[in-house]
Amino acid sequence: MEELEFGSYFYEQDGSKKPIEWIVLEKRKGVKFIITKEIIDVRSMDLKDHSWKDSDLRNKWLKEFKKEAFTSKELNRIHKIQHTVSHNPMYKEKTETIEDDLFILSVDEMIQYFGFRPLLYGNHYLFKDHRLTCEPTPYASLSKRGMLPVDADHHCWYWLRDNGVTSKQKVRVDFKGEIDLYGLDNSDTRAGIRLACYIS
Repeated sequence: MEELEFGSYFYEQDGSKKPIEWIVLEKRKGVKFIITKEIIDVRSMDLKDHSWKDSDLRNKWLKEFKKEAFTSKELNRIHKIQHTVSHNPMYKEKTETIEDDLFILSVDEMIQYFGFRPLLYGNHYLFKDHRLTCEPTPYASLSKRGMLPVDADHHCWYWLRDNGVTSKQKVRVDFKGEIDLYGLDNSDTRAGIRLACYIS
């Protein structure tokens, strides 16, 4: 997959910055759909039972992140798009459409852009493919905002934006690249952030 650098964010353990590395998932008519190559930070999703639309991660942290990571010129390159939230194939909940510029992927987008035929087993999608596993940056792995667990290969969990069994949980991707549809509690501080966006 094609890779590029866009914006800059805390990277080293001492908080020094580096350009953010992104993977290009799709290119269409001069617009690229990109996702961060690494886990760039670790945060809880929300302290209550909000969906992605009303979550602290979306409405508070992302605002701080944009100020820290992008110049005004770079921000102008990011497209706003409409997409759905809360579709979980195992736990049927209301689906709503919202507008985002920066966001985290959904279950459907993981399937679409990483090209898998999902096998549902219990409350997991069994991909077991290295393309879904992800490593944290040194900054994220030592974050004071949460305890980010890693496996022997230094892979870690990260959030998806869909609700889990209820809106009190959000779906996550685990160490092995499996999608946990039951979900992790919104307030859990052990999952990383892997952002996506459309840029010109």
